[in-house]
This record gives sequence, C-alpha cells and structure tokens, in this order.
Amino acid sequence: MIKRLDGSRIEAQELTSRIEELTKKANVYGLAIAIFNDREIVYSRAFGVKRTDTGEPLRMDTVFYGASLSKAVSAVLMMKLVEDGILDLDAPLVSYLDRPIDTYKASREKAWHEDLTDLKDDVLHKKIAARMCLSHTAGFPNWRWYEPDQKLRVKFEPGSQYSYSGEGFTFLQVVVENLTHRSLEDWMKEKIFEP
Repeated sequence: MIKRLDGSRIEAQELTSRIEELTKKANVYGLAIAIFNDREIVYSRAFGVKRTDTGEPLRMDTVFYGASLSKAVSAVLMMKLVEDGILDLDAPLVSYLDRPIDTYKASREKAWHEDLTDLKDDVLHKKIAARMCLSHTAGFPNWRWYEPDQKLRVKFEPGSQYSYSGEGFTFLQVVVENLTHRSLEDWMKEKIFEP
C-alpha cells in the first residue's frame, strides 16, 4: 500500500492503472515516478517510451534532463549558506568576487555559464544580490542564447520586476563557487543530499 499526502492509501496496481490512463489522455509519451513513504521507496515505475521515433521503452535508469527541477534544491542550499553566514541575501554578488567580472571565462567546454565577460561594460550587474537571483528579479534573460546576439546582459533594473531566469541561478552559482572554492555539487552533497 502506498500512503498518500492526505493519509489515505492506494494499491500499487490501482495507481499504475490511473497513471496509464492519465498519460494516455494527456499524450504524455514518457514518465518515470518514484514515491517515498517515510524515506523508503514504496513505488517506482517507468511509463511510455524514451524515444517516439524508435519506440524504445522508458526505464527507471533512463537519464532525464532535470532542467529547472534543480532550482528548488539550489534555493534550499543557498538559504543554508545564508544560515551559515557564508552568503548574504542582499549583498551585491560582485562584492564576493576577487577579480573583475570580465575575467570570468569558461574553465572548460561545458562550463559556458562561467563566462561573464559580456558584463564588462554593464553597470547594472553590480546591483544584483542573491535574493534577486532566487526570486527571478535579477534582470537577466532566461538564457543568453535566446538573445539575438547570444550575449549575457542585464535587461532591466535588478529588483524592479519578475522575469524567469536560469541565468540568474547560474550567476549565483558562479559567485558561490568562486567565493567558497567549492563546486555547487560538493555543497549539495554536504548540505542537502547526505543529510
């Protein structure tokens, strides 16, 4: 039996049938689910296909692109760093950097987010604080590659309006990693996943 959030229970087969029905109605091609009760996996199942062109079935070990699912966990981590006095929510993030913004370049091919050189002549980035990155009010676009010239820029006065931004989270990541000389992955393990 699987315990629901409201305390009621459901049999695994009934849940499987409901999920199959819902995914068919919604034209969901692939879905993987794991349900935990009291920190124990009580249900896990993959539904549908990994690729529609080949019909290859989805499996529980299929790797999914996590995208914005990580933002909630990253926000919890940042708040733990605030609690520990490592990060101030309202301090300008550039105050944590030990060198000019235009010297931050990608350290490896897949580290495009570390490249802050486009901000060299931008004065608005100096106003961005962690709170703004976490609340999507930093002024960055969602992603630089959606811009016509694919350059990173602050598009409006930081803190003045909401605009969903993955760039804000990656900017905060770069600052925290440079401040602490530790990767976000290491911080996640220590502060979130291992505990």
